[in-house]
Amino acid sequence: MSMPTFQTLAHEVLALEALVKPVAPATFRYLDTILSHAQATVSWSGANDEGNARSVLGQIEALLTSHRFLCKIPWARVERLDDALQPDTIVIDFLAATENEKRREVLRDSANQQVWEYAHAHDEKEFHYSDCDLTACLYIAIAELLQLPIAMCEIPFHNFVRWRLPDGLYLNWDTNFGYDRWTDAEYRAQKDVPADSSAFLVTLSREETIGYFNFVQGLGFARDGRWPEAIRSYRTALTLVPRVPSARVNIAWAYVTEPALRSTDHTREALTLAQQAVAIFKNSNTVETLAYALAENGRFEQAASSLLEAVALDSYEAVRDQRATRVNSRMADVFRDGKTYLEDLQNNEETH
Repeated sequence: MSMPTFQTLAHEVLALEALVKPVAPATFRYLDTILSHAQATVSWSGANDEGNARSVLGQIEALLTSHRFLCKIPWARVERLDDALQPDTIVIDFLAATENEKRREVLRDSANQQVWEYAHAHDEKEFHYSDCDLTACLYIAIAELLQLPIAMCEIPFHNFVRWRLPDGLYLNWDTNFGYDRWTDAEYRAQKDVPADSSAFLVTLSREETIGYFNFVQGLGFARDGRWPEAIRSYRTALTLVPRVPSARVNIAWAYVTEPALRSTDHTREALTLAQQAVAIFKNSNTVETLAYALAENGRFEQAASSLLEAVALDSYEAVRDQRATRVNSRMADVFRDGKTYLEDLQNNEETH
């Protein structure tokens, strides 16, 4: 395999993904093609103000549009940058999206109306499906190449990029929509992030961004049931980005829901990690994980009440997946009966 022309964040992310599943040399070559195109077409005068920031970010968005990148949120997540860089045929239902108001909103508010019009008119063509963190990765790769002050930012279940302005100011740029759609206050309102939160709406350093993608690597290992490797990736993420709850939640969740990982030490650590996660950011995800960890540690009444609290907090997730609320409500009864999730799982397997 020939060496890539460039070395950027996106190349490092592909290298992380390659440890989970091979990445073809052609994928690295296509990434380099995009970066070469950016080098030739994206220009910045060096003036660091909002007007110039919007201009350059708009140029990057137009570049990705010219390579036919489409955001697949809210239809489905794209799990790997490797997948986003692979061409795929357009799905007509994906474009039509008339039955879902949120989908219509995406189409209506897209800054790149031309790409949607092109997609409708050329549905036989191939496109690249991406989503928030993967598109942010491409923005940052271009920024590194051209020395632009762009970094990633994280909120619960979403990422975007920021152009860093003088005096600690910045411009938020949502990579799902391709423009500066929301302010910090609007992001906070959407995701119930407290104004004093130090976990989210913080501009990530490059090391922290690598930590985030180590977490994503862990998700890939977990999907394949490769738990030792998944836990190792989560621990790397926890080391590099200790102020966010995600890695703690996933380690704890694995320890209390995967039979192969069950041990006294893991049970105790799961509770510690879950308690830390709730202290960092309290939402349905962290509280549910705490509930399962409490049950595994024999604290069943607290587990049941915590699980019902998680259901009450489950606004955004429950809209997306009402099944989670039904399952959580049933598990509260399981916990009151003095059983853990793993014990209930074993009982169900023995009776079927």
